[in-house]
Amino acid sequence: MIFYFLYILFSPIVIILILFLSLFNKKIRLKLFNDIPSRKRAFKHVKKYKENKELIIFHAASAGEFEQLKPILKKIDKEKYFIIQSFTSPTIFNKEKNTVFADAVCYQPFDFKWLSIFFFKYLNPDKYIITRHDIWPNHIITASHMGISCILINANIHNNSIWMHPLLNTLSKKIFNCFDLILVPSNTIKNILQKLDLKSQIKIAGDSRFNQIVNRYNMNKNKNLLPNSFEKSTNLIFGSIDAKDEKCIFQAIKKLYPNGETDLKTKNTKIILVPHEIDIQTIKRLSQNLKQNNFEYSFFTKLSADTDHRVLIIDKVGILADLYKYGQVAYVGGGFARGVHSVIEPAIYNAYIGFGPNIEMSDEAKELLKNNFAKSIYDSKDMYDFLNFNYNNKQTLDLHNFIINKAKASEDMLKLILQ
Repeated sequence: MIFYFLYILFSPIVIILILFLSLFNKKIRLKLFNDIPSRKRAFKHVKKYKENKELIIFHAASAGEFEQLKPILKKIDKEKYFIIQSFTSPTIFNKEKNTVFADAVCYQPFDFKWLSIFFFKYLNPDKYIITRHDIWPNHIITASHMGISCILINANIHNNSIWMHPLLNTLSKKIFNCFDLILVPSNTIKNILQKLDLKSQIKIAGDSRFNQIVNRYNMNKNKNLLPNSFEKSTNLIFGSIDAKDEKCIFQAIKKLYPNGETDLKTKNTKIILVPHEIDIQTIKRLSQNLKQNNFEYSFFTKLSADTDHRVLIIDKVGILADLYKYGQVAYVGGGFARGVHSVIEPAIYNAYIGFGPNIEMSDEAKELLKNNFAKSIYDSKDMYDFLNFNYNNKQTLDLHNFIINKAKASEDMLKLILQ
């Protein structure tokens, strides 16, 4: 337990560090300014409207995690349950602060012991439900000590997760034993968690991300986000890419399209770039790389029906999942850094999928590789081969059904977490 005491002991230093970083990081600054006001509004809603309902806090770190919760939130009976949705990221908080899926929305406080005590004591929820892997020691341990039922759904703990590090074994065991129920998407993850010799219930219940992917596909498959010209070209889409992805991408497209814009027109090809972050620095870096390689480009927010540029930079968040329908070939970013992002979003549209080598945290990426639905990319040569692939839709027809067949989790999850 020494690591947990050290974690608490160094909290004052972390506060100073957060305040310092807020001077340079807009997201941290936004959360600092809106953190307490958001919870005050939530507290007012609870005092006024809770009545005799059971109160549940659902927590999602960011947009991706919130998407996973939507299939469950849609099915909850609001006559019986009062739902508070907490977020970590300012991006998703600002977008969903008035969401219809919850009775109140707030930031989850920074993980300091005194804030955790105040947060859970004031709200006094019956259940605290987290999705995926946004696990904070003080919040979990405090809630459990207060007798609040803690549940982890869509648990994504793998061998290289920080929680499985040998030095943190004792701390991890304490934290995960605070969960009354852990719902995992596969037997693989269940076996990994069982290495901690937990007393918590661990059950296989699928992954609600598949439900939301299918729901979104059915709602938006006829939605036109881009001009009709994108229906008549071969489109390469690069989703959730970061600086490490960009390096590999631009080396490959420079070789594949040495004459830049001219080659794209000759081959009737368009490129859609969707950065993971749309900050000024990222947009500037993308723009410079495109100019150096003789590509003309447009921004999504300034797009018009008669725009003739062959490269499109998406400078708007929250639409990537729907944009994948335009891509016959889709590269999913993150695989050269912390880990590949969602590969099932392009899969529902039968795209031929590629991603970087870091896929330990993605069972879906492993399964796509196993079934030859995707290509693992290690360098610019692999990227060139991937982009130069002679795309054949027949090869991926089963990919759509693969996703459909996985979308059976939310009903079972709801029964388990509300029992």
